[in-house]
Amino acid sequence: MDEVIKARNEPAAAAPNEHLQSSAVDELYRFAATNFRKLDGDRNGYITADELTNVLNQNIFSGEDAKKVRVLRDHVDDIAKLSDDGWFTASRGISAADLVKLDYLWDKRNTNIGYANQISEFGLRNFQKLDFGNHGQLLGYELVAENGEGCFAPQKHSIVSSMSSIDQQSFSLLHRNMSYIGHGQAIPNGIWMCKPYQYTTEYGITRDELAAYPAKVAHRPQYGLVNRLEQDLK
Repeated sequence: MDEVIKARNEPAAAAPNEHLQSSAVDELYRFAATNFRKLDGDRNGYITADELTNVLNQNIFSGEDAKKVRVLRDHVDDIAKLSDDGWFTASRGISAADLVKLDYLWDKRNTNIGYANQISEFGLRNFQKLDFGNHGQLLGYELVAENGEGCFAPQKHSIVSSMSSIDQQSFSLLHRNMSYIGHGQAIPNGIWMCKPYQYTTEYGITRDELAAYPAKVAHRPQYGLVNRLEQDLK
């Protein structure tokens, strides 16, 4: 546990969000952190697949805790690659820093899913209002307004001032993530943007794309390990 506490003080550490719907990976982290010394048989700071197999054979844990040990063993190599502990350290097994990085990755994924859900709910609820030209999609260049300097910015759009503070935040999130949510579009003649808002002219978003966005975020490649662990922990 001392190793994990020390690793928790590194910049990669992130406090887990207690209100997230799925906490399976966070619970796996907490179990491994609390029982690090029991799992690290030779006390060298790394948990190996052989050490986890020995723990299972000795029946040190039972029920859901034994299941966590099996999941750790089955994913030792992937978890061990999460943190750069130095040359060739990934082959030694899971370190405290690897566990912290795993929990950070879990927290980051679920936080981003939360934002994606917020964007999706807001966009679908206000779709007709934001589809100014009745195109059947939200167009990037229509979600911004001239700022008086020959450029365009979402903060200057007249529709924003009539929104609640939470919807203003959601509008900003929608605008900033258009390139991740939707599809490319042609820029109409006469529309010119200046950075940092120029990219918003290039994207459109359909209702289906808004509805699918949370799942799209959840299945980003960088969250693959978290998703596999959650599946195995069910």
